[in-house]
Amino acid sequence: MEILRPLRLRYFSPEELLRLFCFEDASSDSTFRWPEGVSAKTKYRLIGNSVNVLVVSALIERLFQRYGLDLRETHGICWPTERTLSERI
Repeated sequence: MEILRPLRLRYFSPEELLRLFCFEDASSDSTFRWPEGVSAKTKYRLIGNSVNVLVVSALIERLFQRYGLDLRETHGICWPTERTLSERI
C-alpha cells in the first residue's frame, strides 16, 4: 500500500468491486450482504474468483456471432441451434 501513497492511488473496496462486477443493482431493492465475520482478505479472494455473468454472456454471444451460429434464448442462456462451435472452428 505504501507504493500507492505517492501516486495518490488506492485499492477498490470490496463494496466498490461488487458494484463493478454487477453484484449490486442500483435499480433494485436487493443488496448483497456479506455474512458476519468474513475478513477483508476473504472478501477480496471471493470477489477475485467470481465471474461477471454479463461479461461472460456478452463474450459467448460475440463468439456465436463470430462463427455464424444462430442463437436461441432459453432461460437467459444462448444455445446454438444449427451447428456447434466445434464444427465451425
